Amino acid sequence: MPVLTLTRVPRGLLTHSLGAVLAMVALSSGCAGGTDSTPSANRDATTVRCLSLRYRAELVDAAVALGLAQRGSSPDTLVVRGETLSLEQWRQRYSTDFNRGCAALVVATGGLPAPTGAGAGGGGGSPDPVALAFLAALLSLLAGLVTAVFGGFVTSLLTSAGQRRLHADSLRRAGRDLAEAAARYLDSWLGDGSREPAEALLERRRAVLALLHQQQLTNPRWDGLRAARAEFDAAPFDRPEMLDTFWLDPDVDRAEFAQRIDEQVHRMTAVTYWVADGLDHPIRFRWRTGNRLPSPAKLASGVPDLRARSAEGRGPG
Repeated sequence: MPVLTLTRVPRGLLTHSLGAVLAMVALSSGCAGGTDSTPSANRDATTVRCLSLRYRAELVDAAVALGLAQRGSSPDTLVVRGETLSLEQWRQRYSTDFNRGCAALVVATGGLPAPTGAGAGGGGGSPDPVALAFLAALLSLLAGLVTAVFGGFVTSLLTSAGQRRLHADSLRRAGRDLAEAAARYLDSWLGDGSREPAEALLERRRAVLALLHQQQLTNPRWDGLRAARAEFDAAPFDRPEMLDTFWLDPDVDRAEFAQRIDEQVHRMTAVTYWVADGLDHPIRFRWRTGNRLPSPAKLASGVPDLRARSAEGRGPG
């Protein structure tokens, strides 16, 4: 049961990506399977065709177009790594590049010549250059696809982590504002005698509740959120509109009533910080708490002392 619902890579992207990967694997397997059955005479004919006088200049063009070499000083020479090579030398020293350029040239000029004679039924030998070029293109496409999917997933994780951090900061800030509003409210009734209405305190309480509600919508399987939300309706906040009235009741002990408000506000602040901690560290948080609201002692240990001044020793205003 994850603490958070992370931003996911779109399902369609994963489905199409998987289909493309499977298709490329199937095509690659088909090409690889056909390599051993390619007639050796066909491969020899391909090499002869590329090195013939008619196609030598075009082979140079193909090598340059594919970025395998640069033009030499004569029409049928190449420069590879600063060294001028004939086409035969290029084939001998850089056989893979030669096969790739030759395969591209053969395909571009009308395909492979048909094998003839006894060699047409032969097998074995080196792989077909055309098949190798095709496999190289498929592998390049596969690498790009994997990079795109993985990059999108990593970006999604980073974006989600940044959003969680912003939500956590907002909750902690709202928790501090709630504690400060409670301190001012209690001081106004027990300290300076200004008797500030409870509206400012209740407004801060509603702000925290709105943030918790947002997290409930985002993380419906986070069990502890419901318990955290319930703390904001516990006495004496079960009837918030009556807070100011209680102070005027001659049968109410003001010091005791202030203590109840003070302790409950501290618990509301503590659960707010608990949710923020879960947003910052979802994996560690899950294993440590099981997503359930911990005991009051553990809650209190995870939050700075933001309570209002103790009501002990305060007399009526």
